[in-house]
This record gives sequence, C-alpha cells and structure tokens, in this order.
Amino acid sequence: MNWVKLMLDIVMAVLLFTLFSTSVAGLAFHEVTGLVIFGMAVIHLILNWKWIWTFTKKFFSKGIPFKTRFGYVLNVLLLISFTMIIVTGIMISRTVLVGFLPRVADAQVMHYFFSALSLVIVGIHTGLHWDFIKTMFGKLIKMPAKLGFVLSTVALVSILAFGSYSLVTSRFTQWIAGPVLGTLNPSGELEGRGSGRQHGNLPSDQKESLPEGSESLRDFGGRGDHDESSLGSLSIVAEMGSIMILIAGVTAGTEILLKKRKKKVEVVA
Repeated sequence: MNWVKLMLDIVMAVLLFTLFSTSVAGLAFHEVTGLVIFGMAVIHLILNWKWIWTFTKKFFSKGIPFKTRFGYVLNVLLLISFTMIIVTGIMISRTVLVGFLPRVADAQVMHYFFSALSLVIVGIHTGLHWDFIKTMFGKLIKMPAKLGFVLSTVALVSILAFGSYSLVTSRFTQWIAGPVLGTLNPSGELEGRGSGRQHGNLPSDQKESLPEGSESLRDFGGRGDHDESSLGSLSIVAEMGSIMILIAGVTAGTEILLKKRKKKVEVVA
C-alpha cells in the first residue's frame, strides 16, 4: 500500500509540473489533466480515509506531535488549493468546459496563485516525508553506499542550484503575490491593481485579439520569452520541478537542523 501511495504522489507531482506549460500538449490536455489530478487527490484521500477520520477526532488531543498536526493541515490546504485550481480553471476554460461556470474578476489571477501555492505545499509535504521516500527508493535501487551517496549528493546539489536559479528567473513569485500586488495583462505579466488591463476587464474586441491560450494558465517560464517549442516547454516543466525539490530540500534540511538542536538541548539538560 505504501508503494501505491508513493507512486500516486509521484504521478500527481509530475502531472502538476506539466500544467505549468500549456504548450506541452495544448490547452485541452492542460484542462483535462487538471481534472485528472483532482480525481487522483480524491483517491489519495480515500486511501488514507481511516487515518484522516481517526486523526481529525483527536487533532487537539495532547501528545500529538507538531509534525503530524502540520502535515494534516498541509493536506487540508492542498485539497483546498486543488479545488480552487479546478473552480477557477473551469471559469477561464477555453476548450473542455467553456461556459460551465460564469467568469469572475480575478479568476485568472487566482488560478495562477493556487497553482503556484500547490507547488509550494507539495514541496513542503515532500520534504516532511524525505526519510520515507529515501528509504523506499533505497530498497528499489541497489548500489554501493559510497557511490549512492556521491551520486545523490551531486544530483541534489545540481537540482537545488537550478531550483534557486528558476525561483529568481521565472515568474513563480509573481503568481504567488498576484492576489495582493496586482492583475495579469495580456502578455501574462503582473500589473498593479487598477490598471484595467486584466483579461476579464478588457473590451470584447480586444479579447478577440488576444493570442490563443492567453486567457488560460500561460507558461511560467521567466524572462518573458514563452518559448513554444517542445524544448522550451520541457525546460519550464524542469524549472517547476526544481523549484518544488528546492522547497522540499529546504523543508527536509530545516527538520534535520531542528532535530539536532533538540538532541543538543536534551543532552545539556
């Protein structure tokens, strides 16, 4: 069962990365895959239903570790975030569910925001379960301990470096700050509130002139070039994956430092 849950999480994470580029396989794929991810999240909840129900009843009981409570809250936030992605995605749908829900002001901004927020939550969730993931893959991939340590260290450092670079050069931070700082203009960039250039506020003749897909989640790639090639799309997916792993690494590292500090305090006491 642990393998089923782990593989489900991995598939959901990989599919989530692909959604940050509508150029990977088009808007139809983007919208359908979003619905699939939401369905997988529901399946994940069903597989963990007994634990969820039991823990919910004793959430405020004494003796519950902070990490367990924090993980529970993260899962609730992730479900809310996925739900908001679906709702706002339907509002701005251009292919699968056009007109199913009325479009509201800032629906696109919130779609960007919850998409980026989900990536942050998935990263923190992954970091909290780093030991479990490492143990599971250690059983699957057998190699000398020293070689495994060297390869994993090189890979991790490379990904963390690329993740840091992607965090600075992509528009990821803009989407997170979108609800507070501004709206999106036709090119997918952030503008201050009151600019009147958000898609939902554009006159109908201007909306018709927007490029295909500009009213949906545009590529998160930074530097404003939005490369439509397969290589460009894959690079955007890699950027989002590296940002998620960066967040996971920071989370795992923070937990390790806190554990060491706690041990030192216990030794001194």
